[in-house]
Amino acid sequence: MLPFGSMFTFCFSAMGRFLAILPEGVVQFLCRRLGGLFFHVSLRRRRILLSNLRHVYPHLDEMERRRIGRRSADRLMEMGLFSLALPYFSKERLRRHFTAEGPWGSIVHSIDPQILLIPHQTLTEALTILPFFWDVPPEWSHVHILYRPFRSKGLEQFIRRTRERFGTRLLPRKSGLFHSIRILRGGGCVGLLFDQSAGASGVQTLLCGRVAATTALPQFLLKNAPAEVFIATVKRTDFWRATLSVEKMPCTAQNILEQMNGWLEEKLRDDVNFRDNWLWAHNRWKRPQKQWFSLHSRKNNLADQEHRTEKATLPRETKLFIRLPTHLADTVAVLPIVRSIRLGRADLHITLLCQLEHAEWLASLGLADTVRPLPEHKFFYFLRFLHLRYGEPDMHLIFPSTFCAAWEAFLLRSPIRIGLSRWQCPLRSLLLTHRLRNSRQEKLSDAMRWQRALEPFGLPSELSLEPLRTLPNPSQGRSIAIFLSAQSECKNYYPPEEWNVLTRTLLERYQRRKVLLFGTCAARKFSLDACRNLPQNRVENFVGLTSTMRLSQLLEDCAVAVGLNCSGLHMANALGIPTISLICNAEDENACRPIFSTLKFFVCAENGKGGKTDAILHAVESAIGS
Repeated sequence: MLPFGSMFTFCFSAMGRFLAILPEGVVQFLCRRLGGLFFHVSLRRRRILLSNLRHVYPHLDEMERRRIGRRSADRLMEMGLFSLALPYFSKERLRRHFTAEGPWGSIVHSIDPQILLIPHQTLTEALTILPFFWDVPPEWSHVHILYRPFRSKGLEQFIRRTRERFGTRLLPRKSGLFHSIRILRGGGCVGLLFDQSAGASGVQTLLCGRVAATTALPQFLLKNAPAEVFIATVKRTDFWRATLSVEKMPCTAQNILEQMNGWLEEKLRDDVNFRDNWLWAHNRWKRPQKQWFSLHSRKNNLADQEHRTEKATLPRETKLFIRLPTHLADTVAVLPIVRSIRLGRADLHITLLCQLEHAEWLASLGLADTVRPLPEHKFFYFLRFLHLRYGEPDMHLIFPSTFCAAWEAFLLRSPIRIGLSRWQCPLRSLLLTHRLRNSRQEKLSDAMRWQRALEPFGLPSELSLEPLRTLPNPSQGRSIAIFLSAQSECKNYYPPEEWNVLTRTLLERYQRRKVLLFGTCAARKFSLDACRNLPQNRVENFVGLTSTMRLSQLLEDCAVAVGLNCSGLHMANALGIPTISLICNAEDENACRPIFSTLKFFVCAENGKGGKTDAILHAVESAIGS
């Protein structure tokens, strides 16, 4: 009985021989059927393929991009079957199917060191016949190609045996790296695929306006063994027929990465044949998980490219959707995370999905490129997300721990959906691609919990808690803001009579200032009791009458904000206004208090006894003076 590796090699050899003797029309028909099956069944690869096309060709309509994608899937199948059949082509058939143009003769016969850069195209395997094409005996050939070995031993043996049939030698990327330097120093030729993602070991560069990990092997080889650099392409003319082309690329070790990416961009933009035969199903712009929210890397070429192209900022072509919480207080609590992502990934186009009443205010903060209000919760609520699917995000960060938020992200077809896992809702966890642990047992603010959860994805370990806006001198504000609450437990902590006494005392101490009352519609009746018998010209009651944007504008003229733990108090803290927060339960202080590094005071109110008015007055005096 044959060993497994030998059986594997035998199967591939039999398939290759069978494909080589089949009529080309039959094989072409088979490629189209397999390409259609691949395009419609392999959902992950189809998403990568179409996403790459959307980013590179935003000016094309969706139907045209899908036609290119469908054609690319057919060519991918053609490439796979061609790799199996090529070793069994006769010499006459090879000369009939392939022609060459460019200085190939000088490359194959030269004794000078040369680096051959190869893009991944449909018939790239045809480059292995170069020594045969120029009548160089296999034992005299000095053409070597770096490649990534296969995990399967049988497949590895088959690939090496068939690709080296015509004299081209294969070198494993890791173990053959220093051997390739010796080959170059001895006047040989070393080729490598340069347009694939290099992962965490690659150099961060710009490709088609997006940050990509580019292999540093050409730069490494050129630094250690000076050589001429050529780019080899295979221009497909018909099924299993092509013209092998080569052109010299003038470059140095310092700019070779930028030059080869620039060449690739130009080909993808201007050459239709190259566009149709490039490997679009490869995730060229893939980033390591630890760099999703940070551009920090040991190998970073972005600053040099910005300097040479005279661009102040990186293009924002990679799309990140962030689903914000429903309540304003929860939204304000996670805004430091949004700002940290913006600072860590300047190349992200950030879109905030938020409640309609918060959209205008969030847009005014400038933390995101786009702010999209969520549709109303009606019967066709989720269908509205299907209209956004062609602008699908590359990543989707979900702050709410609800099933609806995860379902929205799933409908938008984001390949990376990050959110908190909930054991109470296992179906939600299935909709997420990356589930984060919720550490609610620790008394931390929402921002600190999310910072810890997202740190493995590249979020900086130190979270900036500076206010979202810097007011010139908040203490010179003409008003004092008071936030009321009509909740039953809040009435016990601080009843309307005590608010009335506090307001009256503030008006007496600060004759030139007004008092502005804020709260929800439910607190309207409560506010009328709180401002009873107070001078109407100095007390303005906005309870239940302000939008989020209007509240922000009114707060900017306030010297201090006082109230129980509520959304308005968190907004005042985020805007840089000194806050005095009444904490109902001292044990929950760390979890619910305002988090921004604005001047803030905390007063503990005991249940049934109301707040400590004297302590509040002392805090107001400390914040704005007497």
